[in-house]
Amino acid sequence: MDMANSNPMSLFVNRLNGSEKTPEQLVGLGFRYWMAGYQKNDIGYWKTSWDFYTKQLGALGAKSVVTELAYWVQTVHSSAARDIEIVPDCTQFCRDECMAISLIAACQQNNACPALQACAQALIGDCELDCVIEASEGFAYELANHDLLLSGVANANEISQQKTFVC
Repeated sequence: MDMANSNPMSLFVNRLNGSEKTPEQLVGLGFRYWMAGYQKNDIGYWKTSWDFYTKQLGALGAKSVVTELAYWVQTVHSSAARDIEIVPDCTQFCRDECMAISLIAACQQNNACPALQACAQALIGDCELDCVIEASEGFAYELANHDLLLSGVANANEISQQKTFVC
């Protein structure tokens, strides 16, 4: 058995990057492109995110979900104690992108403690956790309203030890 494929973190990342469009991909790519719009001061990334959601949900469904996505990412961006790492031109998700996905999964599973707190803290540090959790819950709720349920929460400790995945 290939050891890389038996690692729980590898299995989580493989699910994210499969050819099938999953809720995890919607969250990860939405986070990536919306954050890139802020970091690179380029609304083209926001359009890419909007287009991705519109293809999946239609314009009406995308409107409510992307509204919550935008608020969530803006809250993470403004609350983080450090620069959030994203990899816009990569087929893999990096540590921060995986942590963002796990944060939303924890919200959907009502994992108020400890997974939700651990994911939020690993993503932004000790600053303004309540604001980030509140925005995360709003986005998670709106995804669930469209039957977009994430499969589970990856271990925050495993993700926090990862570096950017090779593209």
